[in-house]
Amino acid sequence: MTSKKRLIIKAFSEMNISKLKELLDDDKRYHLSLNKKSFIDKMSDVFDKFKKENDTTLTVHKGKCKGGNCYLKGKCTGFSFVGNVSKNGINLNFEDGEYTYNSIQRCHDFEILNKRIKPISNFTIEEFDDLRI
Repeated sequence: MTSKKRLIIKAFSEMNISKLKELLDDDKRYHLSLNKKSFIDKMSDVFDKFKKENDTTLTVHKGKCKGGNCYLKGKCTGFSFVGNVSKNGINLNFEDGEYTYNSIQRCHDFEILNKRIKPISNFTIEEFDDLRI
């Protein structure tokens, strides 16, 4: 994993919107074809939900999409980000590029590789339906 990819994962783990703004590419499309600004706005809402549950960091767990409708036909890999206090999570698939991620998508049918990790509930991006474009 390149250093930029590590920094992106770290920014998600730290719920650091400023760092995500800096690291994510302006010309990429994110969850459900959102532009960078809309995706950042939605992730800010998700991070606020974690923080309302008293989470200060999100623990990172590797995993993969197990759904047949995966945008890469079942070959999606990513991470589950689980709150350190609430144990709630959000599952995101990351499409690898050479130096950064080409796409980040919320996954509805995600399998954490460590079977002992079971988030209490999984937050979605869709529940925050204002695009703020």
